[in-house]
Amino acid sequence: MTTGTTSVYNLNCRLTSNVFTDVISHDTAIHIEGSHNQNQIDNNIIWDIRRSEPGRGGSGIFIQGTDRLIVAQNVIGKVENNCVTSDAVADRLILGRGGTARENRVFNNLFVDCGKAAIEFANEHNQADGNVYAGMPEGFLRIANPPPQQWLDLPAWREFHGMDKNGAMAEWSGSFDAARLRLTLTGKGDLAKTPIFNGIDTDFFGTQTGPARIAGPFGGLGTGFREKLVDPRPLLPARMVDGGAR
Repeated sequence: MTTGTTSVYNLNCRLTSNVFTDVISHDTAIHIEGSHNQNQIDNNIIWDIRRSEPGRGGSGIFIQGTDRLIVAQNVIGKVENNCVTSDAVADRLILGRGGTARENRVFNNLFVDCGKAAIEFANEHNQADGNVYAGMPEGFLRIANPPPQQWLDLPAWREFHGMDKNGAMAEWSGSFDAARLRLTLTGKGDLAKTPIFNGIDTDFFGTQTGPARIAGPFGGLGTGFREKLVDPRPLLPARMVDGGAR
């Protein structure tokens, strides 16, 4: 991360095949801050993120003062606040300018049981497509600026902003045994496949998915599974040589 006039910054970083669960946060499970160049969060499990106090924390991914971040093929569930949220931080000057919270892309994620919003973009200059939404409250797709805020459902998200034309609503639910790293995820009907995004053609377990895959980090999800072990530690050697954000 940059501060002042330093020339060191996040660039081409990839956060993949991790599990974030049973988190009581003052802020969020994943916080990407003050980055102007492309980085990527993909194929992760983010589940059961709670507030540390009323009005604070409990979000899944916070895109703060950051541009061009890719959030793709994750499952984000049982999040007390926003699953993905962003803020421009215009007055934090890094390498000569503030953050714009523009050109962030949220693609092909599976959102389950978000407390407030699945996605809250800081402004209209971002993209979302191929996401699947389950167990959502009203107004779960949001754009914060310019005022007045827009709290939308999927049809309005598509109509007014052209987002998630390949997205869908679905009936899915899940639970996570954090001590045993076992995820239960079940739904009605198979999820539709969409073309892979940014070359992400392997899933959480490193399995090749082919040129099209369903939303979320699992290539062969079908109608779900019960008590599936999702321990990322055996995957570390392969992931360490897999490269950064493409």
